[in-house]
Amino acid sequence: MPGKESVGYAGGRGVVRVAVCGDAGTGKSSLIIAAATDTFNSGSSFDANFSQGQVEGTQPPVLPPTRIPSDVLPGSIPVTVADTSSSYEWRADLEKELDKSDVVVLCYKSGCGKSLGRIGTYWLPELRRTNLTGDKPVLLVGCQEDLVVSSSAVASSQGQDPTSPLSSPGRGDAVRGNENRLVEASKAEDAMLDAEALESKLALLIDEWKEIEVCLQCSAKRLSNCAEVFVQAQKAVMHPTGPLYDAQTGQLKPRCVRALKRIFQICDEDADGFLSDRELNHFQATCFGTPLQPEELEGVRKIISTKVPEGIAPSGVTLKGFVYLHALFVARGRMDTTWTVLRKFGYDNALELRPDLCQGALSQLGHFHPDQCVEITDSGRDFLRLKFRQHDKDADGVLSDAELEELFSTAPGFPGPEWHRDAYHGMVDTSGRGGGKSKGGEPCLTLDGFLSLWDLMALRSPATALVHALYLGRSKEDLPTFLRISRRRKQEVRRARRPQGIASGSGHHKPPLTRRVLSCVVFATPDQLRRNETVLTEPDQQTRVFRVPAGQGDAASSEKTLVVRQVEAGSGDDGAGGYTDAALLQSVDLCVICFGQKRDDLADQVALMKRVERKGTGLLPFALACVSASADEGSSGMADAITQQLSMAKPLDPSSEAASETLARLCGLCSDPHASIPRTEERLAKEHRDLVVRRCTTGLVVGAGVISALLIAHRLYASASNVEGAEDESRE
Repeated sequence: MPGKESVGYAGGRGVVRVAVCGDAGTGKSSLIIAAATDTFNSGSSFDANFSQGQVEGTQPPVLPPTRIPSDVLPGSIPVTVADTSSSYEWRADLEKELDKSDVVVLCYKSGCGKSLGRIGTYWLPELRRTNLTGDKPVLLVGCQEDLVVSSSAVASSQGQDPTSPLSSPGRGDAVRGNENRLVEASKAEDAMLDAEALESKLALLIDEWKEIEVCLQCSAKRLSNCAEVFVQAQKAVMHPTGPLYDAQTGQLKPRCVRALKRIFQICDEDADGFLSDRELNHFQATCFGTPLQPEELEGVRKIISTKVPEGIAPSGVTLKGFVYLHALFVARGRMDTTWTVLRKFGYDNALELRPDLCQGALSQLGHFHPDQCVEITDSGRDFLRLKFRQHDKDADGVLSDAELEELFSTAPGFPGPEWHRDAYHGMVDTSGRGGGKSKGGEPCLTLDGFLSLWDLMALRSPATALVHALYLGRSKEDLPTFLRISRRRKQEVRRARRPQGIASGSGHHKPPLTRRVLSCVVFATPDQLRRNETVLTEPDQQTRVFRVPAGQGDAASSEKTLVVRQVEAGSGDDGAGGYTDAALLQSVDLCVICFGQKRDDLADQVALMKRVERKGTGLLPFALACVSASADEGSSGMADAITQQLSMAKPLDPSSEAASETLARLCGLCSDPHASIPRTEERLAKEHRDLVVRRCTTGLVVGAGVISALLIAHRLYASASNVEGAEDESRE
């Protein structure tokens, strides 16, 4: 299936940096010299002189950073090797190199039980404790492989016939017996391990320490496998096994399967659940530049059908077959093939989509003003509707928990906490199966609710919306058309200024706000919240999102999304929950002030409205809402008088009118702000000042124009008179 081997994307690195560490005398420096120069210089062995350096109190010498020749490395990414010392004096330098490195080569003396034991008792625990390497791969390298001997040679070196049993301990006093046992234990620790014992201990280390990427043996003296150590180090960075494969279970990791599933869905252009020969060839050409030949396609099908019969169907390769194929590549050591595919579809070494994929779309959005909002385009909505229908397997118009999880199964998880049922129930439109309830009696997410949550996500975090659109299969090329920036609210409100004749029914209404997503803030007192007396919200639900169909509402000429946020009046230093901040107020399209039974409550709320309006731009509409069913006529009459005095819309009455009617009125007031911008004393005074300034400015401009015209006329007249006088003199 793969074509030519590709180095791929190495996490954006230009150089792979390798830190070589381990105990003194293990052959670290000799390994680097042998790999870099293809020579063994025993007289320059740094580690061999380490003990003498310790005795004399001098620091052990360390090789400078060394570049491995490119002719021994695959691909074009160079490798720089940093030598380190295990001495305490060089501890700071060791930690610095470990922090800068991309991969760690941990050396031990091959065949030496004590040296190998230090790997598990000191080095690996120390790397994990300091967290300097993080998730960096570790290569366990046994140097001085030429010292590893067979089991018979080990037994002979210990003065024992390998075929005879161990001799019984001699008689002696208890103290001498204990001393002998300690001495023999020390000798056993320093003894050389045979190949079988070495493999057994290495297997235990690999099982215990997930950081170990691969184990190698090399010999600088024989120039055996030294360059291969750094070839594997380069591959461990560019094509790491850890993110793909779980050695304990022998399976691909869930994150890898999730990424492959997204790639499968993108390549499955007709969304039938199979990759046809045409789709497989397109996938192959996209990733490796060459299509598959007919015999190669047949070979792929045969490999899959042999091990995974359900991975092949008459229509093509299924998801199980596609995943198995990559599991086979990884098991055979061809991680580069799977990584080439993953990186072609935008994944980094952590198997998450690279941040730079969204940079173009975010840059196109650019910096926007607080009175602008981010909203999903028509193209983006069509894409989301398609995804909803594809995952609504039973075609009942709602997504169950399982269907919603399946929809986001190609992403790291839900985009946010509001996507869990306990959160979105009561926040957006939900409708149960079979007359209002789903299986188990729980509501499900409708298409309107699904789109509402996406509108809310785009409004709050455009970057999150973009990256999850990518996870759902939106291509990088189409991503810039997924979101757009609305026009500035200030400009639209001024453009849609209501003419004087509107009140009497004459004139023509200017177009309303063109933005699709509208924002409304509801101010309610703590007592009103406790009694659940508010507008379209619940005491424990701070935000609700509504879909308003086209034509519903006073000015809803197109489909709208209304985001209603509940704010506790009296909270915050300003008594308005922070909503006297000018920048925050610019992001709001309507403020609703709730009042109850008592006239004093209404007076307090009107004072709050004026305080908030004073901090705004003068273009923010307000509405009063009677939220108490037992409000007296005096309170309601006073509210009517206030709204009439301030040229506001009539008060809302959510306690007696239907929710759909209240929603339509809110949407109409948001879209047509001039219908309810309060004409307070401050606003009237400001309008008067602005009118005086405009008239004075107009007068000055007109006066300057008149004066300029007179001066020009005077100069022209004077010039004409001079010409006539000169002509008369010439005649005389």
